[in-house]
Amino acid sequence: MKGNIYELESNIKKVLKKESYAEIYFSNKETHCFEINDKQEKNYSLFSDMGIAARVFNGKRIGFSSRPGFSEDDINSALEDARENIKFANNNFYIPFVRKKSQCYFIPKFSSSDINPLDYLDEDLFKVIDEEAYKIGLSLKNIYFYNKIEQFLLMNTVQVQGGGTVNLYSLGFNFHLKNEKLDECFIITTISPKVAKIDVDEVISQAKKVANTKIITSLRKKIIDCPILLTHNAVSIIIYVFLSLLTSESIFHKRSFISNKNANIFFGNQLTIVENSKINEIYNANIDREGIPRREVKIIEKGKLYNIISDTKYGAKMKIASTSSAWRDSYQQMPKVKATSISVEAGIFSTEEIINRYNQIFIIDDLMGIASGINPNTGDFQVTSEGYLINNKELLGRVRVFFQSNLINLFNNIIEISKDREYGIDGSVYVPSFLIDSIKLTVI
Repeated sequence: MKGNIYELESNIKKVLKKESYAEIYFSNKETHCFEINDKQEKNYSLFSDMGIAARVFNGKRIGFSSRPGFSEDDINSALEDARENIKFANNNFYIPFVRKKSQCYFIPKFSSSDINPLDYLDEDLFKVIDEEAYKIGLSLKNIYFYNKIEQFLLMNTVQVQGGGTVNLYSLGFNFHLKNEKLDECFIITTISPKVAKIDVDEVISQAKKVANTKIITSLRKKIIDCPILLTHNAVSIIIYVFLSLLTSESIFHKRSFISNKNANIFFGNQLTIVENSKINEIYNANIDREGIPRREVKIIEKGKLYNIISDTKYGAKMKIASTSSAWRDSYQQMPKVKATSISVEAGIFSTEEIINRYNQIFIIDDLMGIASGINPNTGDFQVTSEGYLINNKELLGRVRVFFQSNLINLFNNIIEISKDREYGIDGSVYVPSFLIDSIKLTVI
């Protein structure tokens, strides 16, 4: 693809000269999945999604069409069908036709992944990790490698031009813990915008920490009443769900506990959230997926709500500005509202330092069920999760708890935020860990 990008730009410009109000969007996405197991069997798969989308604007209507491929014929066909589809489109009271050019010119570098996982993860590496794991009573069952790369280009008839890239790398290590009482597996995962050399000592250190929480005895408590540490993984889930309620689409359709951007809601003076953050390096672009120039936008600063996450469509309906948050999962889809490149402001102390500063602390790592257990109209949520109690820096026991609270209440009860941050979910959020003041948890 790299050698054809200039030909693609030329073809799009040539075709758009014949149009009045039109836009061409090109996307090339690859997903690489690789696994090596304890039998030294390797599995590799590649998923590719590449094509052209056209939008034609006519009065209050928008015609849309898409095509796989990127030739001049593909572009012309997509535009022709988009013009035909205008008659089936609903009227809009706005025209999301972007006219403002980005001041930062994007130089496209369209190419396939240069990482060969078959070389990156080999039998020798597996053997080394497995031998180290054996020393702490574990065995390595699988190593997983996941790589998503995407490049997109957008051009329209008023010379708005730009694009961007997504680079996400994820590694997973599946360990098996078996003794007289336990026989279970657990996975350690990392998400990063680039490939780094695997630190075997760090992998084993993390595996040992998780294993220790598995082998400790269950607590005989009915209530957990001490500060709660939500790890990076738990925080990323909460922030991702919270931001889905903080979009102009959710608010416009009354699927959110926030009514408008001037809502008098305070989220605690510890919380600052930035969209299109330069610190989040997984997504790099000069425009969003409908052509709006990207800029850093503070959604929440020190607990105060300043902006609603928005695209052009729902921004116009709510009479608010776009936060350059239009997204497309595929070239076959129209733009939609989504937080794309979030960072949550870090604190002063590391997660480890925060844990060591308290006599007693309860740690929760997973809140995956919160998405189905939240009431979007109130922010109330309930979820069950397993956690473990640390007393004077020593593991005391683990227990499953019923976590019931409200998002506003939760954020207002943050007493510390870690300085270390990690990527979570799909890489769109880059978050620290949170220490929450005592919220009583019921043991189940």
